[in-house]
Amino acid sequence: MKQIIKYLNILKAKSYKLKAVNGFTLVESLVAIAIFTIGTSVALGSVTYALKVVPKIKSKVIAAHLAQEGIEIVRNIRDTSWISGEAWNTQLPESTGCVQYDKLNFDSACFGSTAPYLLKFDGTYYSHDVGVDSAFSRRITITYVSASEMKVQSQVTCTTGCDVLLEDHLFNWR
Repeated sequence: MKQIIKYLNILKAKSYKLKAVNGFTLVESLVAIAIFTIGTSVALGSVTYALKVVPKIKSKVIAAHLAQEGIEIVRNIRDTSWISGEAWNTQLPESTGCVQYDKLNFDSACFGSTAPYLLKFDGTYYSHDVGVDSAFSRRITITYVSASEMKVQSQVTCTTGCDVLLEDHLFNWR
């Protein structure tokens, strides 16, 4: 019996008590998981929104460039008339029509129907001649403000709702 008591006293001396260890509590872990989950949700929401918005922004930028190109083409037609010795507005009647980057004429017959006259895309350029129908249509409206000033409006519409209207005034400054 003395042996057993002696053995128990030795075990008491070498007690295996639970010691306080530095670490995370359950509450701290739950808070960290909640913060991580909220952060991940916000990031995924932002990525999803960006993936939805990027095609619309791309269409809007293309529409803005096509509208600017329309005004530049009208300016080029005016300048070509000057260079060839004609009156500045010889090829630019007061009406609504179409222009194309590789032709120096104003086509006022292109909007004869009610359907939009879609630009075609050939992989590189937008035109009315070659390529597959795109989502864009461009309408140029020329209005004479005076004998030496014209107002040019270039309106591009698209099937995704990215309409752009630009306006410029060209003058007979020669």
